[in-house]
Amino acid sequence: MVVDKTSGAVLIVATNREDRRFLFEALDTQEFDAIYTAKDIGQARTFLVQEPQIDLILLEFLGDATDAVAFCNELQHHRSKVPVIGIFDSDTAAIWPAHRSLPSALVDRLSSPVDP
Repeated sequence: MVVDKTSGAVLIVATNREDRRFLFEALDTQEFDAIYTAKDIGQARTFLVQEPQIDLILLEFLGDATDAVAFCNELQHHRSKVPVIGIFDSDTAAIWPAHRSLPSALVDRLSSPVDP
């Protein structure tokens, strides 16, 4: 019997074009079945309607990150617990309110700009 080993699909959501490119190149060496990119959360939402099977999302958190937090919450309600790796810039990390917790889907963090 032949067992098909798959690595799943990844969606990168980042407004910074260089971050998207560096992340795509890094993930491309990890043998994922598919790597998709979106330039913003709106484009990611549109994409997810068409592509139901995403196994990991790399999501940019900018400013107060209200949209990114809402998107994470949507993912947890409409998808089966897709893990999210957050991409944070130093400004976002500095202004994130101390009383505000990060979404439960967030499993790790990266810094932007992404260091290739």
